[in-house]
Amino acid sequence: MQSTDIESTTEAEPLFSRALAIREKNLGANHPDVAGKLGDLAVALHGLGRYTEAESLHRRAGKLSEETLWPEHPFTALRMGRLADPLIAQGQFAEAEALIRRVMAVLDRELGPDNPITVNRTVKLTDPTQNAIDLG
Repeated sequence: MQSTDIESTTEAEPLFSRALAIREKNLGANHPDVAGKLGDLAVALHGLGRYTEAESLHRRAGKLSEETLWPEHPFTALRMGRLADPLIAQGQFAEAEALIRRVMAVLDRELGPDNPITVNRTVKLTDPTQNAIDLG
């Protein structure tokens, strides 16, 4: 990560925290839009190397999506897929691999294998330059 990325992430973290607080206040803590803001904040925290906090927020976002949408909804799968990054960063490869396989199966089944979202996610999740899991 370049220093400008770190500076941008450092600046973004309080903005994402504020956006999350506003969403929770206006929509309630159990609204599906809150899950998106939880994910945004988690990505910022991951960029700062705060993997445990990022993991916790990604789990909360995924659980909220499962409860407000449904477990097999593509948005739920995409939110849960973001959890793989902090898991990999913390060396939790078996859990990350199982999660990635689940996300790929849901997207393939719900959107189809040729859907651009499925294709993009499949490339991202299986690209060895982006994570340390071999799904081959």
